[in-house]
Amino acid sequence: MTADRPLLGRSYVPCRLFAAFLLGCFVFHRPCDADLEYLPIPIDHTDSEPSIELSLIPGLGGHTISHGPWNGHVAQVTGFTASPDVFTVRPPIGGCCASFGNLTKTSENAKSGHCDLAVNGSPFSSTGGCIGQSLSNRARICKDCPPVDCVPSLGLRPGDSRGNASWVIGTGLTYDRADRLGVSFVIAGHMDWLVRSGVVLPSPGGPKAPRTSIGITKDGKRLIILVVDGCEHCPTLLGGPKGLTSHELAEHIARLGAWHAINLDGGGSSTLVYKGKVINFPTAMGLPIGSFFQERPVSTIVCLRLGDRKHNTIG
Repeated sequence: MTADRPLLGRSYVPCRLFAAFLLGCFVFHRPCDADLEYLPIPIDHTDSEPSIELSLIPGLGGHTISHGPWNGHVAQVTGFTASPDVFTVRPPIGGCCASFGNLTKTSENAKSGHCDLAVNGSPFSSTGGCIGQSLSNRARICKDCPPVDCVPSLGLRPGDSRGNASWVIGTGLTYDRADRLGVSFVIAGHMDWLVRSGVVLPSPGGPKAPRTSIGITKDGKRLIILVVDGCEHCPTLLGGPKGLTSHELAEHIARLGAWHAINLDGGGSSTLVYKGKVINFPTAMGLPIGSFFQERPVSTIVCLRLGDRKHNTIG
C-alpha cells in the first residue's frame, strides 16, 4: 500500500449505517451538471525541475493590538511535468467516511506523507466526517460521501512520456467522472468559485476570516496557494474579526496570477506547512491573545513533494 492510498480497508459500521441516511438526504437534490475547465500542463524544457517559491504578504489579513499583523502566505509551485508525483492529496491518517473520520493535523499528515509543502484541504462535518469526493492516487478517500452540489474541485490528470498532463477544475468532478477522465488526484473545494477565467466571482462584503485558496495559472505551469491568517471570532475588544472576505481573497489570488481558483476549508483550519514546520499562524479557537497559536485537526490535505529536487524559497 503506497503512502498516497487512503487507509480504507477497515470496516466502519457507522459509515455503512449512515449510508441510508445520506441517500435520504441527497435524493431530493439534483446535482449540478458537470462544468469543468481543462488546462494542459506544457512540457517546459527550460525549467523542468519542480520548485516551490514562498513569499510573505505582511498584514494582508489586517492588524490587532494583541497579535500584530495577520499575514498572507503564498506558495507557487512549478515543474509538474518533470515528476507526476509532485501534486498529491492525502486523507486523514486512519481514513474517514461521511459520518466520522480520524481528523489529523496538517503538520502530522504532512510528516507521515513526506510532504515538502502541505496545506489543509476539504471541509469536514461537526462529527469529523469527510465532505465531498476527493481522490488520492485514484483511490476514493470517502467511499460513502456524495458529491456536494455545485461546489468546484481541483483535479490532476497525470501525463505520460509525451506530456499530456492537465489540470481539471470545476463542478461535477465526481468519482465516476474522474475515473472516466483518468484523473488521479482530486481535492474537493469549499463554497463557490473564487476566480474563473480570470474573473473574480464572489460579491463584495461578507465576513472576514482566515482563508485557504488554491489556483492555477492560464498556461497551466504554476499552482498557486494563498493562505491568509486571521481571527474569525475575535471580539471587538481585541479588534474584531480579521482575515479576508471571499471577495478579497479572490482579488488577491487573481493578482498573483490565478486564472482559475477555488476555496478550500478556512477559519481555524487554515494551515500551511513547509519542510515540517507550520509557517502561518493557525487560530483553531479563534481567540488569539498575544502569541496564542493552535493548529486544528482537519480531514484531507494537499501535499506537494519535491524530494531531493530544487527548492526555491523567497520572501
